[in-house]
Amino acid sequence: MRQSTLGNADACLRRMQYDLETPRTEYHSGSVRAVGTAYHAGLETYYRARLSGGPWGLDRSLLDAWNSFADEVARAGERFLWDEEKFPTADLARERIETMVTTYFEAGHQWPDEFEVLGVEVPFDLPFWGDHVRAGTMDLVLRDPAGFVIGVDHKTAGRAWPKGKEHPRKNNQAPWYTAALIELYPGAPGYRFVFDVMTYAGRFERPISDPDDGHRAATSAKAAMYSGVNSTAEIEPSVPTPT
Repeated sequence: MRQSTLGNADACLRRMQYDLETPRTEYHSGSVRAVGTAYHAGLETYYRARLSGGPWGLDRSLLDAWNSFADEVARAGERFLWDEEKFPTADLARERIETMVTTYFEAGHQWPDEFEVLGVEVPFDLPFWGDHVRAGTMDLVLRDPAGFVIGVDHKTAGRAWPKGKEHPRKNNQAPWYTAALIELYPGAPGYRFVFDVMTYAGRFERPISDPDDGHRAATSAKAAMYSGVNSTAEIEPSVPTPT
């Protein structure tokens, strides 16, 4: 069970059942998804360099971002859709990718050096309810100077988020992922979840969600309820723990 499954169920249970019952035999993608994936790749390059202590440069992040976009186009092939409103061409997509990645670093939005990078693109596949698992991937996990463990999700958007969108009563992802953080990194004095949101035009914001025990319990109860909607409810494949 993933937080995206919960989002589908919140919107429409029929949509969730269709998603779970329909075989996923062909890969589909589009320019909006590919731009977001490319931006993630550019940031991932930087944080992996911090994690390993290796060298990094903006040119490397930009190259990896663009290669990620090209890979997404190639992977989907004829099933790749160009969004006529947002990203109708590769040139416009590349321009927006460069704007977002460059702005993130040149405007100083990267997390300060005193925040220790614990993991990048961290998968989790944890026992949840019955035969189901709590699954997902965290873009970035940090430890702040006070020892708090922070989960970060990198978001791209056409415009700034509406006020309160990050609140755990409105957003399944923060409580779902924070529950995973507690299991993956036990013993911390506290846990936080943050959304790093970059618009296509280069406007950045960092809304903090901070779900509490009640938010996590409510989201887990919702997931348990939805997983009983259909016998084919989503069960994620096992993901090996990185070593």
